Amino acid sequence: MFETDIPKAQHEAEVCAARADAAAAERARINAILTSDAASERPRIAKSLALNTDMSAEAAEAFMADLPPESRSLFAVQRGGLRD
Repeated sequence: MFETDIPKAQHEAEVCAARADAAAAERARINAILTSDAASERPRIAKSLALNTDMSAEAAEAFMADLPPESRSLFAVQRGGLRD
């Protein structure tokens, strides 16, 4: 057991606040990646970067900008075929 000058209730409140701040920051990072200009033509890559990495939004957008846009036919095949 650790001796501290902080009362237990205050410590628990500060931990709770830190968790809430971290969750809000992560949601903001995910949103920034998914709604970036680069993501508009690369939605699958954007989703993967947002949900499967800890890459910053700025780094993810720069990475996506260096990639070619995802093709329409790729989306069609994944959704069950081409439609005109």
